[in-house]
Amino acid sequence: MLALGNVYPDGKASVPIFGSGLGDRQILKGAIDTDLDLNKVSAITPQPSSHVNFTDDLFYIYTSGTTGLPKAAIIKHSR
Repeated sequence: MLALGNVYPDGKASVPIFGSGLGDRQILKGAIDTDLDLNKVSAITPQPSSHVNFTDDLFYIYTSGTTGLPKAAIIKHSR
């Protein structure tokens, strides 16, 4: 999260920033600690949505950008 702190020192990003697995370390000013919310998740399985396709994007994982700017690895539902 240090790189994001350099880009957004005041914590004001144009998109929400989430962090996980950092223990008692501060994620980033203004970031959302998902570990806190994961403890509140219901054990009830949600009903599947009919609007989701097997080939739709599920989420993006951003690389560290060691060879330049961070790049998104697109993870699809099928994966």
